[in-house]
Amino acid sequence: MTENKDILSSLASNFFYPSVTLADGFISSVQGIDVANATSSLPLPYVLYVLNFSFHLLSISKITRSLNC
Repeated sequence: MTENKDILSSLASNFFYPSVTLADGFISSVQGIDVANATSSLPLPYVLYVLNFSFHLLSISKITRSLNC
């Protein structure tokens, strides 16, 4: 999850996405899902674009599954 739209390649936000509950109890809607490029050789698919989220949250288990590690 990220609030930084600049790291996403081509955000498509024309679908309905659910809301997420943040650690402080604030509920924020997902504005879109896209691919973020962590490095030139490591694309991160299915990154949620969430407003009012001041961190980049990364799922290690999702990365290892997608890379077959």
